[in-house]
Amino acid sequence: MTACANTMGGNLDYIFYNKNALRLLSMLEMPTFDQVSAEGGLPNSKFPSDHLRIEVVFQIMPEK
Repeated sequence: MTACANTMGGNLDYIFYNKNALRLLSMLEMPTFDQVSAEGGLPNSKFPSDHLRIEVVFQIMPEK
């Protein structure tokens, strides 16, 4: 979930990649819906934006 308003949450932001060109090394753990909606959705005192940050680390794969 990358956005949450009132009682509705969903994925609005994505990272697409080619598995032949990039290898996923790690990704940021996302908060749960309960954590985000505890104060009525986004933004709130813990998450000051109307969207949650998504972040990944890739390794560039060598060409074959």
